[in-house]
Amino acid sequence: LANVFNDYIKLRNKERSELKERANSDALTSISNRRAIEEFIKGKLSDKSSGGALIFLDIDDFKSINDTFGHSAGDGVLRCVAEKIRSSFRGSDFAGRFGGDEFIIWMDNVTLNNAEFIKERINGLMGTAETEGVKIGYTLSAGITFKCEGDDYEKIVTRADRALYARKKSGKSGCSILAAPQ
Repeated sequence: LANVFNDYIKLRNKERSELKERANSDALTSISNRRAIEEFIKGKLSDKSSGGALIFLDIDDFKSINDTFGHSAGDGVLRCVAEKIRSSFRGSDFAGRFGGDEFIIWMDNVTLNNAEFIKERINGLMGTAETEGVKIGYTLSAGITFKCEGDDYEKIVTRADRALYARKKSGKSGCSILAAPQ
């Protein structure tokens, strides 16, 4: 009876773990979803001992990819970008799909002095996705900001979003930095 009970407890714990994983993962890309992003970043902002950068990025002209190649191909591009993010950043970094064609990346223990390193990583994400037998080229625009004293989740995400839209207004395909609150 004790063995049956122990097996039951193990099964319940496994199921609970799988449910939590599904609740925090984006179904299309298998990276973290918006709920997990918020939870993670709030934790990083409450940790006063380390810095970090928040990168808000999106796929340039994604609507035209969907309109030209179809939504299924657009989904393939989203999966490709998510996979490139997963494989291009350090194990200590965090990535998630914010929604639509927008992604958020947290790079731990970096400062404005690491801006060129960060820009190189983002530029390395751009390229071609092969999906449904078609090669689709894409570029990304990114807004980068750095953890500042007094930041909360809304402030740092808004700042990164403002940097992203500054990039979009200046020609897309690249990065803009908004280092401190304004």
